[in-house]
Amino acid sequence: MKVLGYTQAHSLDQFNLQPMELPDPIPSGQDLLVEVKAVGLNPIDYKVRTRRSGSAGQPVILGWDAAGIVRARGLEATQFNVGDEVFYSGDLNRAGSYATRQLVDERLVALKPNTLSFTEAAAPAALGRKRSSCSS
Repeated sequence: MKVLGYTQAHSLDQFNLQPMELPDPIPSGQDLLVEVKAVGLNPIDYKVRTRRSGSAGQPVILGWDAAGIVRARGLEATQFNVGDEVFYSGDLNRAGSYATRQLVDERLVALKPNTLSFTEAAAPAALGRKRSSCSS
């Protein structure tokens, strides 16, 4: 899969990300493999960029707010089907959505409303609406 990542933390004036190729992740447990269609820009991306370096030769992949299509699921993932259009805010401890595919825990995911494009659904404001609708 194609990703935009980095290996060394830098100040914001050196915010360049490098295109890289990595193997497609394989979902397990409650993970969904999502084909990323749109990514939202979140201030956390900038904060992580200045503080976190890659480890053991693995790059850091930013991007926490995203929307896409479920392409595979782990054996314990039961809330979504392959082909579902979804949106989510990922986990800071995992690879982010600046990638063509991303693993995300299904408990962080919601179905994308048909009234929103992928781009609109990936925006942080849309994710706030998701959180509020899930809690009511």
